[in-house]
Amino acid sequence: MDCETPLAEEKVKKHHSGRLMINRVCNERCVFCSTPPVGGELPFEEVKKRMLRLKEEGTDELVITGGEPTLKKDFIEILELAQKMGFEEITVQSNGTMFFREEFVQQLAKMKCNLKISVSFHSSDEKTFGELTKAPYAYKNVLKGLELLGKYEIFTLIVTVIQTANYPHLKEHLKFICDNYPFIKHFSFNFIDPVYWAKDNAWTVPSFSEASPFIREAFQYLQDNGKTFRIEKIPLCFIRDFEHNHSDLRRDIFNDKLMNMFFKRPTDTGVGGEWHVHSNSSYFYAPQCKECSLQSICSGINRQYIDIHGYDDILPVHDRDPAEILSKARESELTTNPHRVVTNGSLASLMPHLRKDPFRHMVSEDMLFFEKAMQKFGNIDLLKNTFANFFSNPASVRKERLKFIIQRFQATRSLSREEYRKAFAQDIIMDFPHAVRALELLGVIDIDSKNIQFGDWEEKSYYPFFLFFVGRKNVEHALQVSEIALEIKA
Repeated sequence: MDCETPLAEEKVKKHHSGRLMINRVCNERCVFCSTPPVGGELPFEEVKKRMLRLKEEGTDELVITGGEPTLKKDFIEILELAQKMGFEEITVQSNGTMFFREEFVQQLAKMKCNLKISVSFHSSDEKTFGELTKAPYAYKNVLKGLELLGKYEIFTLIVTVIQTANYPHLKEHLKFICDNYPFIKHFSFNFIDPVYWAKDNAWTVPSFSEASPFIREAFQYLQDNGKTFRIEKIPLCFIRDFEHNHSDLRRDIFNDKLMNMFFKRPTDTGVGGEWHVHSNSSYFYAPQCKECSLQSICSGINRQYIDIHGYDDILPVHDRDPAEILSKARESELTTNPHRVVTNGSLASLMPHLRKDPFRHMVSEDMLFFEKAMQKFGNIDLLKNTFANFFSNPASVRKERLKFIIQRFQATRSLSREEYRKAFAQDIIMDFPHAVRALELLGVIDIDSKNIQFGDWEEKSYYPFFLFFVGRKNVEHALQVSEIALEIKA
């Protein structure tokens, strides 16, 4: 895929994911499972060894998976180890059946600063859920678990495997989640991977053409309701108008790496060892793909899919612009993951096509919140406590960095990057991307190659803005607040 042009003039911070499979035990028996629960688990020391390997390979996001990883008795200890190793993000891939236990979720909440829970939930219809998972009892446990994850404000996303039994009801499934669990903002979709049990149960694999209208309808619903989403393992020609949401496209644009530490068992078939770096080598282009305007950016068709359905339903498109799709994918990724780019100088033109309406109400509420907070502003400690929940770092690290920064601001109204880097071994632009972008746009700070210099705003104004944007994970929202703040300032 030719994806270098959109990034030619940017310094990009890559995002490397490492999947660590810690067991092959599961309390469900999904008829389409691509990693069957054949038994066994890794000892803690082996988990530690593999975790270190992923860290040495440059992993930013550690993804703990199984089997069902939450069934492992030392699961909490494994999470604690991952946090000590300093992974930027820790994602747990789970079927969600164990989160109904409130004391368990309370333990997770203590580590929620950089923890994500990825819940596989393939149908909100109880009967269909039971037929797919062969564990009908688990349905109510999953719903209770989602409720508790929301109660304790643990970042949660939903993963849905698109297959024959659920694709006609995909929109209804998403509406159920959005209506009952509005705290869930992101959804990830996998078109079913026809391997292992899915290959044995070929009826679970729909054709792209029959599922496509329902997928696009579901995506339109999510987009209309301000949710973000990704999909993979489907050709771009079947997700028209949503091509930029394809995971492989985004991964290739930013040259990211997806590493896997599998837990192989004697019953596993196929070649390959336990260490694997993701590629699309098993994908195929149909003869008619040569005529498609999107072939240069499309990952193609899963060969296992062709074994079931062939490729007659692949219809090349001629009216889609790859450059436009790449630009949209890049812009959308920078919106939801602002850590991607590190730049020097003006950032006001970073997001030229902000969608204002979905954020207007949220921004207004934020501004009222800040006004109340600033009225009560009495000392640095109070300010720190008020805004500490917006930080994503562990509490001890967060307080030390904040104390250091505020002391420097008070003393000189400027902060040397070298001084900050010497104290914390990080660049302030990378460490606080939201703050830098928003405050520079506001005119509160001015950046040169070595220093961040403050403008004329009063401390009661710029401190809350600074602290707030440090913790925001959506740069689009940050810039929205900045625009409204500029209106108020004017």
